[in-house]
Amino acid sequence: RLTAWQVVQSLGIRGLYKGAGVCLLRDIPYAIIFFPLYATTKETLADDSGKNSIPSILAAGAVAGATAAGLCTPADVIKTRRQMRGATYTGTIDCFQKLVQNNGYGALMKGAGPRMMVQAPLFAMCPVFIPSTPSSIESSTFLFSCLTGLPPVLAHAKSFSLKYL
Repeated sequence: RLTAWQVVQSLGIRGLYKGAGVCLLRDIPYAIIFFPLYATTKETLADDSGKNSIPSILAAGAVAGATAAGLCTPADVIKTRRQMRGATYTGTIDCFQKLVQNNGYGALMKGAGPRMMVQAPLFAMCPVFIPSTPSSIESSTFLFSCLTGLPPVLAHAKSFSLKYL
């Protein structure tokens, strides 16, 4: 594993952001897929009075998380390839073209199953533990932590700064 300092020494400051653009190409569609699908699934699973049980919330989160993960796998594969040590791609499009040329379109879905299996339980649990007050800093912090994988302490600082910009 390379340290951040080693990356800066060999690739410069830009090396720390290698693949950041494709991260956004993965994360923005993920959110666009996840949140409406979660809301729709949660509503579908609600009881006659419109309330959700914990199992229905878990199921809605798992379905939405796994679906979004599966559909966004091509961008994740490209991001991972771009960030690999020794990668010689000139950009995201170059990475996509070389990947398809050398391995076929199926390579874009490599790892989709394991990724979906990781995301399903993660996003099943996140909505259960988010407080019912979405405007609170705590819920923003926990959701931001779930979405980014940042530890809650760092996510708190990041979500707080994003919320009040």
